[in-house]
Amino acid sequence: MSEGGLYVRSLAPPVEDTLWLELRPPRKERLVRLEARVCWRRGYGGSAMATVPPGFGLEITDGSRTDRQAWEAGYRSFAESIGA
Repeated sequence: MSEGGLYVRSLAPPVEDTLWLELRPPRKERLVRLEARVCWRRGYGGSAMATVPPGFGLEITDGSRTDRQAWEAGYRSFAESIGA
């Protein structure tokens, strides 16, 4: 997870290049809805070159200003709590 994106562990990464996410930011009560671009995918199966488990990486690209601000504030609060 980062301020601008996240990794989703999944055995079946999406085939679409753009997704709508509905999730609760760290340390927040309200759900937010964000648009994201799939940056990379790694499906299920063995690979000697794999650096992560199956899943996909997302870059947050859009959403209402309020939802984006809630995500960013939640991420910053989480990052501070773990000393990142």
